[in-house]
Amino acid sequence: FLGYHDGKSFFAIDFSLHGEEGKNKKRPYGLTPKQLKCRYSKHRNKNSPGHKRKEEYFTTKIQSMLTMLRRAIKNGLRFDYLLVDSWFTCFALVQFISTRRIGCHLLGMAKMGKTRYSFNGKNLTAKEIVNCQRKAKKQKHSKQLNCYYCEAVVRFNGIQVKLFFCKTSRKGNWNVLLTTDLALDFEQAYKVYSIRRSVEVFFKESKQYLVL
Repeated sequence: FLGYHDGKSFFAIDFSLHGEEGKNKKRPYGLTPKQLKCRYSKHRNKNSPGHKRKEEYFTTKIQSMLTMLRRAIKNGLRFDYLLVDSWFTCFALVQFISTRRIGCHLLGMAKMGKTRYSFNGKNLTAKEIVNCQRKAKKQKHSKQLNCYYCEAVVRFNGIQVKLFFCKTSRKGNWNVLLTTDLALDFEQAYKVYSIRRSVEVFFKESKQYLVL
């Protein structure tokens, strides 16, 4: 789903339907051979909406997201921040947002995984970077948000981004936010990213009241 939040209300803008084959070759798309054979099939005219949705179904989520964003921008939609969860925060999106001329930024949850960033002359994972910042005693505590945090400006495949690390307790697990807005501070980033919660409310209400 692509939605727009104007500071008060959330508007659904675009959507796509996807099927992922998955890693289990014996159960592609989560289906047994018998279920796969019985799956509904229909010949569709190439110019029909149904055919377009079928093609979209087999498109990657990242490619579909970029298509949606291009379509929205082309149709005049302007925004300050693109908010995404960790499913969508990737270099392709960082590159896309960094090359737009409409003055927008990316702010997304990232994964504490194997992705490497250039930091202090080394290629490090998010976990290694936050450990470096802790050893350098750059961990801080936000009284306003009641959490621990630290930040680092890094290069992601040559593009400068800022990483915000945060956790709710000393022994908690670190989460990381990635943004292309180098001027953003942690508390601002936290508040802006919390707006993304509105899409989850939209999903809940769409299911509960509209039976989607």
